[in-house]
Amino acid sequence: NLFLQLQNFEKSEYYYRKGIVVDSAGSLNHSGLGILFMIMNRNQDAIFYLKNALRFDSTNLSAWGSLGNIYLSTNQFSDALPMYRSAFALDSTTRNASYSLSGMGQALIGLGNLEEAISAFERSVSIDSTNIYALAGWASALMRKNDLENAERKLNQADRLAPNQWVILYNFALLHLKKGNTDLALQSLENALKTGLRDFKTLSTDSEFAPLRALPEWKILMKKYFPDQVKD
Repeated sequence: NLFLQLQNFEKSEYYYRKGIVVDSAGSLNHSGLGILFMIMNRNQDAIFYLKNALRFDSTNLSAWGSLGNIYLSTNQFSDALPMYRSAFALDSTTRNASYSLSGMGQALIGLGNLEEAISAFERSVSIDSTNIYALAGWASALMRKNDLENAERKLNQADRLAPNQWVILYNFALLHLKKGNTDLALQSLENALKTGLRDFKTLSTDSEFAPLRALPEWKILMKKYFPDQVKD
């Protein structure tokens, strides 16, 4: 765990694997290795070890949540949802519960269940009012219902808590686009890319951003930040 925090992935993997050799049914070593592989974008390996962790201990909260995160990041929304629900069933009161609920909300947006998503985000914020992912997700769901005024309130609330976070800037880009200001939308999107947004698949497929993808400036921006994935 220490080497994982220090981002020394080679040593972290070595000690997790050594722990599994000592105790093959040790759930925490399996989930630790799974989380390590998730951070390294080795999703198939991560899923294997996270599922192993749950096989040995079905109350391993981090394994449920991490599986949800992997499925959500790969747009497997119907698979992500039960993972977050299982995590929430184990902990429905702490900050972990808030993040389980915001994960549920994002999965529900992906499945087109906007009212359920809004309900999940609202519950998430009621548990932890500083959860910017829940606030940004709530704004995203509201924008998809064309409730731009309330969406902007949620984004401003999130931005006051944690300025210049990519998840907030990404949603500001969508807000500006829906208001018809493509220049501000492109500027907010580039700021999101500068501060950590690396999800090329979502950028390429999110239907809400279709009008922006039609602009020549979009391809220039994508080529700048994803040179290996954008063809000339």
